[in-house]
Amino acid sequence: MNENNNVVKFKKVPTFSIGIVIIVIIFVYVVFHFYSYMTKSNITIAIVKQGNIVWDDHYNALAIRDENLYYASEEGYIYYQARSKSRVGVKSLIYSLDQTGDISKLLRNEEVNIDKLADEDKAAVISDIDAFVNEFDTVNYRRTYTFSANLSDTLKMAYSNQATRKLKDEIKDAEKHNTFHRYYAPNSGLVVLSVDGMENVSVQNFTKKSFQTSSLNYQNLRNNDKVLSGQIVYKLVTSDYWKLVMPVDDQIARRLADEKVLEIRFTDDGSSTWANCEIIDREKQKYLVLSLDDSMDRYADLRFVGIDLVLDEENGLKVPNSSIATKRYDLIPADYATKGGDSETTGFLVDRGKETPEFIPTGYFKQDENDMLWVPHDKLKDGDIVIGEDGSKFVIPAKGEKLKGVYNVNKGYAQFKPVDVLYNNEEYSIIKPIKNNEVNLYDHIALKADTIVEDDVLL
Repeated sequence: MNENNNVVKFKKVPTFSIGIVIIVIIFVYVVFHFYSYMTKSNITIAIVKQGNIVWDDHYNALAIRDENLYYASEEGYIYYQARSKSRVGVKSLIYSLDQTGDISKLLRNEEVNIDKLADEDKAAVISDIDAFVNEFDTVNYRRTYTFSANLSDTLKMAYSNQATRKLKDEIKDAEKHNTFHRYYAPNSGLVVLSVDGMENVSVQNFTKKSFQTSSLNYQNLRNNDKVLSGQIVYKLVTSDYWKLVMPVDDQIARRLADEKVLEIRFTDDGSSTWANCEIIDREKQKYLVLSLDDSMDRYADLRFVGIDLVLDEENGLKVPNSSIATKRYDLIPADYATKGGDSETTGFLVDRGKETPEFIPTGYFKQDENDMLWVPHDKLKDGDIVIGEDGSKFVIPAKGEKLKGVYNVNKGYAQFKPVDVLYNNEEYSIIKPIKNNEVNLYDHIALKADTIVEDDVLL
């Protein structure tokens, strides 16, 4: 049996997929926001915090003292009887000179015994050790080297004194033959057995080159076994009064302009003292001059002394320096201000060549003691003619006044808020709001003011 099977084929109707549509919409949304993010100016936020700036600047100060140099009157082998940085009185024995070298040879060959040192020499050694132990600091290793050098000087002096006492008869005989001489201090003071070539520098004659450490010609005089006639043999500091001089920038100079005394801290041992201070100008550079009457004996052999200026901490609202911008304001007499139409914003009638003056709402920042309004320059132009109610005219000058401030973004757009910058360092500033409630603790401000335009909306 034949059956006729008639099959009718229809075109396939495409099915609608809601999933694909959603994916496309999400894709477009993501692309749009990615494009917006890449093309908009990103505003990084900083928060106004309570903080402080510590004025604790470090300097290598030039030490200026009353220093006298003394020279050998003849050639010979030298033996010092005074330690470096020791105090001596008038006619105290400083050194001896052996012209022939005979006594020096005997002294070098003489055996010394530490147990037989004189009581005063033992006391000097013990004093050096006690001072180091009592003030030992595991952080400050430089003091260890200082102690080692001081102890070495003390021991050398002790051994020399012991050997000299043992050879007193031989020395007396050499003195009779005028080949061994003793030399005494002509004045009281502090003996220093090193020189650096800057002993004649004073507050009156120092220059910028005086602060170049490369100009020092340092010599340790104790290294000289033999000296020539006319050679420097020791230095005597004759006064406890000394000065420390250092170049400072204009900010520090202003900060210290009215200061009479200042606390300083020596970086070598952390000790502090007070000094009279003054700011002087020399070669278009400002210098801080500190006058002291103590501590000199510890640094008598140093031309440059490391110190910190111990200044007060400045507390207040602390913001990054990058948040601070400068904005121009025009000073316009208050009599010219008005309010136009339904606007409650202060503005001005400005003649810009039209039939009637145009009301420009500007607002103002403050009114000063001269009845001048500080008006933001954003909507005004140089040369604009402001019309008063009596028909008088005021021309906006090409040069206005500038104020520092930050961009407050609490409301989602940038608002310029003037501030006084009280103090700053390389990274931060301590600010004070010029008007109450302008900038407050924990306000959000733009981190980089140079990327902001006022009234920018934060996306």
